Amino acid sequence: MCGLVGIYANHQVSQQLFEALLTLQHRGQDVAGMLTMECERTHMYSAEGSVVDVFSTERLSQLSGSCGLAYVTQQVSQHTGTYDSQSVYLNYPYGLGLFHDGHLTNSDEVRLYLSRHYRQIKSSSDTELLLNLFAQQLANLSPTLPMVERIFAVIHHIHQIVRGAYACVVTISGYGLVAFRDAFGIRPLILGRKQVDGVISEYMVASESSTLISCGFEVVRDIAPGEAIYIDQESQLMSQQCAVNPQDCPCIFEYVACARSDSIMDKISVYQARKNIGQALADKIKKKWDDYHIDQVISVPNTSLDIALQLAASLSLPYRQALLKHHTKSKHQALNDKSISVIEDAVKGCSVLLVGDSIIRGRNTSKIISMLRDAGVEKVYFASATPKIKFPNVYGIQMPCLNQLIAYGRETQEISQLIGADDAIFQNLSDLVEAVQQLNPSIARFETSLFNGHYVTDDIDQSYLDHLIESRSVEYA
Repeated sequence: MCGLVGIYANHQVSQQLFEALLTLQHRGQDVAGMLTMECERTHMYSAEGSVVDVFSTERLSQLSGSCGLAYVTQQVSQHTGTYDSQSVYLNYPYGLGLFHDGHLTNSDEVRLYLSRHYRQIKSSSDTELLLNLFAQQLANLSPTLPMVERIFAVIHHIHQIVRGAYACVVTISGYGLVAFRDAFGIRPLILGRKQVDGVISEYMVASESSTLISCGFEVVRDIAPGEAIYIDQESQLMSQQCAVNPQDCPCIFEYVACARSDSIMDKISVYQARKNIGQALADKIKKKWDDYHIDQVISVPNTSLDIALQLAASLSLPYRQALLKHHTKSKHQALNDKSISVIEDAVKGCSVLLVGDSIIRGRNTSKIISMLRDAGVEKVYFASATPKIKFPNVYGIQMPCLNQLIAYGRETQEISQLIGADDAIFQNLSDLVEAVQQLNPSIARFETSLFNGHYVTDDIDQSYLDHLIESRSVEYA
């Protein structure tokens, strides 16, 4: 998962890009990068670490230019370093920079296509594939055509070749900023603008609306699935639908765990979605656990907080902030770094209902329950805001492969025993979908493959999943 931002303005943008990345840090804690364009010059920098560690004041001053892109991301594995500059920038044609959020499901086919067109790909990065594909198509079109026509033709061609999830931001030296989403709109991308005296002076695209608002931009709308937008040097915004059969199928996990609570995506408030999810989970607990004695509700920090608060209110139980999360470099290193602590006075001698947004490997949940036991908790019941995660994500959220998921091939009782809980309960998929869908009934389908193995791109089979088992080495819990 990545956090993306692109800005086109009439002033230096590196400081704004930096501030935007701070609001997107939750989408990736391992690597941060920035690319800016100043006349005919391009400036780039990326490194491992948090945003504040990567970009010093001196470094930002060197990234000059009025058009720029920036990203934060998770490192795919310990063997994968930062994005290298050749993966995100090409000097022909015009000078192109590209960042993306998502994952291509036919990267081998795209790599073969590019090799047949004499493009040498030097990394395993999907970003490099998309960048080279964009460049190859743009170079093939007549320079006598207006740039806007060429850009939309390029993206139309990309949609025909590429499969998977991809939200992209692109800079074209001397021309402007481009942004587009895949035909299913799996990964989010939102457009904002800033006006001075009634005149639009700059544009921003970002992964979340909260980023736009934090940086003083007015939220215009989500970039539609399959749509491309182009902002030229005169700050003129042009857009076109470039996919043949676009469908709005956003990833439902964004609303559960990925996005900030103050974001709105595809016209759905993440905060309200989480309240609805908490209510649905509470309704299930009332039916299944009516004979359980529970003293209080606590939550795994931090994304499950809104879910747990609504659940506690619905069950007429007190909510206690019994777990504290301290700042760490990376989510999957959190417990190894002792970043979560228990307030013993809040839970000693109690039976608690521990609410989490999900359970993946189970290691973090198991450690938290062990910490609660050590603090004197008598009983721990675990409630997951999502159904059992039985399938890997192939659209850009880094997770273990199939045989490393704790719910793979296991019933609830066995999962409870493995994590050390007295019992566990999982949200029903239909209830999860309804909780989110009621906030925007126009969305007929969400991307829910984590729970049911139905991949919206309809190109994932068992051989693909078997290949993931061999290739994925990331460790999440």
